[in-house]
Amino acid sequence: MRILIDPGHGGRSTGTLQGSLPEKDINLAVALSLAERLKGWDVVLTRDRDVYLSLSDRVEMVDRINPDIFLSIHHNAYEEEVEYRSEVYTGWELVSPSYDLAYLIYGEIERRLLERRFLPPLPSTYTVVKRGPDVRLLTELFFAREMDDRLIDLEVDVLHSALETFRTLPTVEEPDPIWTYRRWSFLPGHRTTPYRGPSWRGEEREDVAVVLKDGRAFWYGLYLSRRLNARYLHTGMALQEDDLHLTLKLQNHRGLTLILRYGPPEIRYYHTNSEGREMAEVLADALNYPLREGSTYLLIHLYGPRVLISSPWGPDVAEGVVRALRTKV
Repeated sequence: MRILIDPGHGGRSTGTLQGSLPEKDINLAVALSLAERLKGWDVVLTRDRDVYLSLSDRVEMVDRINPDIFLSIHHNAYEEEVEYRSEVYTGWELVSPSYDLAYLIYGEIERRLLERRFLPPLPSTYTVVKRGPDVRLLTELFFAREMDDRLIDLEVDVLHSALETFRTLPTVEEPDPIWTYRRWSFLPGHRTTPYRGPSWRGEEREDVAVVLKDGRAFWYGLYLSRRLNARYLHTGMALQEDDLHLTLKLQNHRGLTLILRYGPPEIRYYHTNSEGREMAEVLADALNYPLREGSTYLLIHLYGPRVLISSPWGPDVAEGVVRALRTKV
């Protein structure tokens, strides 16, 4: 199996300087050590020393080398103080074996660092994962300012173990994307085939749209859209909010719009639409969430009933929304 390892940044692109070393040096140390550990693999590095590579240089290497796996290694930074956590970003497919590898990586970290927090693997339009092999990840497993020799060794152990396990997984040939938001794309201990189909079952409805406001709700939005056979819209990048972009996409939509946000529990509706208020009341009652009038850009500038659901999300919440709307949609 061929893997292209991409130590992020390099040369004049230092990455974050919040750690004891520039991020570019941490990325390279992890990549070089991981390459040494991957015995029996066909390993290629985008860089093996401190040189500058543009994003287009890296994409060109992906196209030319045609690896089975592309792994871009980065280390996180935040301007404000936040709790340390691990993040993995994938290409923008609804279902992909990338997620299986991502959760293997998380599982390896969890075994070693029991209290570590994780964001779910998030689809992204980062340039280096826009296109390429079915398995392509950009990792931010640790913050640069927490890195030391011990944590570099641990990260290499995590990536090595996850990759070795991944290449032994049997493949699921007929994916069912309804459950893709769970801990595995489909079945624990299996590798999925990519899924890029437009809908889960039948044709997408023209009268219902599910809109993603925050990438952390991505899997639940996918689940709702599949259960409701709804159109699924998003900004195209994890954790990005762009109301204008979404409003333009929905400018001719006259049906129900469900807007999903990750956050404190509440239901919002636009007060001039009675049907939207009725649906919001049903959802607030079913989920036991506070009900409020809303005046966000999206609520104001859409047609038809529109309801914003803010939630910390989870399978029970997603299924609760489906049950509440079953008689309405």
